[in-house]
Amino acid sequence: MNVAIVDDLARDREKLAERLRRYGAMRNAEIGLTLFESGEKLLESFRPYLYTAIFLDVYMDGLSGPETAARIRELDDRTALVFMTTSEDHRPEAFRAHAYGYILKDEPEEAVFQLMDDLLRLRGRDAEKRLAFTADRREVSLPFSEIVCVEADAHYLTVTDARGETYRTRMTFAECERTLRDGRFLTLLRGVLVNMDHIADLSGGTCLLQYGGGQRKLPVSVRTARQTEQVWRNYLFNKVREGGMRR
Repeated sequence: MNVAIVDDLARDREKLAERLRRYGAMRNAEIGLTLFESGEKLLESFRPYLYTAIFLDVYMDGLSGPETAARIRELDDRTALVFMTTSEDHRPEAFRAHAYGYILKDEPEEAVFQLMDDLLRLRGRDAEKRLAFTADRREVSLPFSEIVCVEADAHYLTVTDARGETYRTRMTFAECERTLRDGRFLTLLRGVLVNMDHIADLSGGTCLLQYGGGQRKLPVSVRTARQTEQVWRNYLFNKVREGGMRR
């Protein structure tokens, strides 16, 4: 897995890098590390999905950690973002950036190791769950995490992935809905299913999807709009409480 560390203090960059090297050695995990002295330096060479995780210092000269995270999320909604700081003050900003983790710099090494264990397990589960189908006479297999939305069209489905690519396949909506029943997918209206990890906003009868390939707005059933929005907010809350944002 590729990991980036962004911190304007060299000693803190190296301290975390050394911890991650020890983690890799102890868990027999191959971890590629790239260190940056600022958010600007990271963004100069940033490409969507290049890193499995990015550790961001909250307080930096130039772009702060939350500001850098906002730029990243414009291009990439899947990479795990972990904020590093000396206080708890920026948890609300971390939540808005859909951060995976929030750790204090003076926490013991075991806290970093636990976060990495959880991250590897999460990535492993995502890798095992895939939607397989045929589109344009070729076999396609998409990880659940890369599916942004599914839309029904008569006896066909249009599947949009995180790169913005679309696939048209012959499959019933009910069959697809059963396959994707793992808690992260939400029905906006009849024949439209979205991945809640890709929702940037859901209000006013509209769902805004944001992903590496761009963004889309989809309508929400007027009759169930309030309930649909609550389901999404509950999902975000539970994601944080149960491990979506690790301390």
